[in-house]
Amino acid sequence: MISIAAGPSQLIAALCDESGLEKKINESVDRHPSYWKVTPGTHIKALIINILCSRTPRYRVEEFYEQLDVELLFGSGRKASDFNDDALARTLDVLYEAEGWKVYSGLALASLKHLGLPLTTFHNDTRSFSMYCDYPDTEELADHPWL
Repeated sequence: MISIAAGPSQLIAALCDESGLEKKINESVDRHPSYWKVTPGTHIKALIINILCSRTPRYRVEEFYEQLDVELLFGSGRKASDFNDDALARTLDVLYEAEGWKVYSGLALASLKHLGLPLTTFHNDTRSFSMYCDYPDTEELADHPWL
């Protein structure tokens, strides 16, 4: 069933196409072309559209695309079943192996160049911060008035 109200999916797909997202991701990941029915770049594009339109859990992305014109978004011959949970999970695994921060940095830099934005001030910080500590026993915490 194809929904008449496609929402912003077509605009998001067009922006992904203009930025060269699929090609850049495919060039960044280690993949054997015969292994993939749909390229990792196309799967990532599908995930981006899904996240920005409905934030459907990954195991239901295929159902999300059953409501849209998949061929319009991804090209002739594409079906909602091309975006099943297993295929998307394999793509995320390959993206992880390619070190996602490197892929993101390459995409960001290519977008800046494509848009003709100056690179005089370019800062890319991909660090994350975490805090680790020893927590007291729960019996000790029970005596505190703030609990």
